[in-house]
Amino acid sequence: MDRLKRFRRLARAERALLLQAALAIVAVRFALRFLSFERVRALACRAAGSATCPLSSQCIVWAIEAASRQLPSSSCLTKALAAQALLNRHGYASQLMIGVARNEAWGFEAHAWITCQNQVLIGGPETERYAPLLNLGVRS
Repeated sequence: MDRLKRFRRLARAERALLLQAALAIVAVRFALRFLSFERVRALACRAAGSATCPLSSQCIVWAIEAASRQLPSSSCLTKALAAQALLNRHGYASQLMIGVARNEAWGFEAHAWITCQNQVLIGGPETERYAPLLNLGVRS
């Protein structure tokens, strides 16, 4: 009930953005189960379109982080792809970075993050320990 009260107290634009972020996360997570990574990424970036009311990148990051806390199993890749789609929609060029690091227990681990204007927006600050393998940019 607390969550619903907090949601209702948000401004209309914030509620709309939060719902867009949740929808993007759910759509990306569902698509990753059935489609290749390349296809999901292409669809997410192409389907973004253009927003009628551009928002700051920090508002978009807030919405992705807040929505992902309410949606179980939101992986770093899911959050990064959803964020890249919303950032693109609001006119921000961003890069999806995928890197790997050594892990004593599993041998290695992978991580995805989003950078925009040379700043990590999603997936930081532990990105420094990962060796980047892919840098997939989107021009707005």
